[in-house]
Amino acid sequence: MLNISADKLTLDQRYCKGTLRYTKASLMVLFFYLLWGDFAFQLMETVVPAIMPLQLKELGASNAVIGILLSTTPAFFNFFMNPVVSFRSDNLRTAWGRRKPFLMVATPFVALFLMLLSFAPEIGGRLNGTFLLNWLKLAPHTVMIATLGLALILFQVANFCMLPIYYYLVVDVVPDAFMARFQALFRVVAALSAYLFNTFLYGHAMTHAKPIFIGCAMFYLVGFLWMCLKVKEGDYPPPVHDKRLGLIGAASVYARECYSHRHYLLFYARNAVGSFSAVMSVYVVFVLRDEVGLSLDFIGKINGWSALISAALLYPLGALADRYSPVRIALIGTILLVPLPLLNFMFLHDARSATILMLVGLPIGTMLAASDLPLYALIPPRERYGQFGSANQLVCALTTMLAAVMAGCFMDVVTQRGTIVGNYRMLYLWNFAVLMVQAVLMYLLYRSWLRYGGPSNYRPPAVGGTTTPSLCSPSICQGRTD
Repeated sequence: MLNISADKLTLDQRYCKGTLRYTKASLMVLFFYLLWGDFAFQLMETVVPAIMPLQLKELGASNAVIGILLSTTPAFFNFFMNPVVSFRSDNLRTAWGRRKPFLMVATPFVALFLMLLSFAPEIGGRLNGTFLLNWLKLAPHTVMIATLGLALILFQVANFCMLPIYYYLVVDVVPDAFMARFQALFRVVAALSAYLFNTFLYGHAMTHAKPIFIGCAMFYLVGFLWMCLKVKEGDYPPPVHDKRLGLIGAASVYARECYSHRHYLLFYARNAVGSFSAVMSVYVVFVLRDEVGLSLDFIGKINGWSALISAALLYPLGALADRYSPVRIALIGTILLVPLPLLNFMFLHDARSATILMLVGLPIGTMLAASDLPLYALIPPRERYGQFGSANQLVCALTTMLAAVMAGCFMDVVTQRGTIVGNYRMLYLWNFAVLMVQAVLMYLLYRSWLRYGGPSNYRPPAVGGTTTPSLCSPSICQGRTD
């Protein structure tokens, strides 16, 4: 009898998140709604970075302008907006929860401005020839690029009011014992979304951009709002911070708590360095299309099949991260990834080599994908999850703004503003240097994680003098089943 009771207690804790308690069936229902919302979200998120570089290049934008509009500008708005919405969300208490009110308000605006992007080139064309623009003597292509840039800004502002809160919702409602496996399913859905987009839509990016933008925006609006209505948040402990904190007081508390401990600084640094690699992704299409000679249709299909294979690997790797900790899996994946850019630099020359290199790098990239989001859920203090998540994003936004300008200027110099297409592959040397630094930082974070309890008893270092009950504490896990 004692063993049975202990087993039942363990089972209850595994299916508990704060005041939310699940059965196997209700947990599957939760997963379904969250993954459905993620599918709509990922489809929407795929469109802009996939199509915008091609449209901007077609309008005559330089590599630096492409980098600024697609990397620096989003990072700029992320820098200012993420801390505000995250801090307020952590301390919000409503009948709907602390996350869903933000999502319900921002989602319609994200869809609206995504649709506006499809009309931006036409709007820019109609503006050409007006009195003001004639007086300013702006070239037609400059006006169209500026119009597209303004539409991007509106989209990014709305998106960054929604984007961080969405991930916080997942951490608030999914039981810790299933976090890595759920995040793996999260990545599976993203991979399937990428497969569908790249296989069936990407090849038409330059000929049917408008219906692609509008269709993805409408699907996102309906699918994501449905998810918001169906997923329930539990009850939370009282807010960590006094809601009467003014702007200066809130900023002071925020900075003191988030940036005073070496453990969290290592976490931010590891993630921020990755921004220097991520900003180069917008130029990969020019290596594949302009130097290697692959068609957009072939690029879309190879990316789609890559996503599909990744989807098959994600869940077992997520279960591996649940068992051995996402910190260990992330460290192994980062080390294994280091030589991959050098292999691309030396051996990427045709469709065959592109396919082989994709197959070589795919399991490693999938290992990192399966461990990355669980790592983000594990390291910060849970009661301040949004606050520390935004502090990480603030650092990443700063480095992304810097990295995007540096990367754009670097690519303009080495390719002589895109005229030497063979030099676009220099981006792989850039990424190799970045990954070397990231591997060192990941190892230091791993050592720090061991110091604070490691796989069996990790406790995030305390900040702010006092702590509130953990959202997964057994003392507040009571009586509620969804």
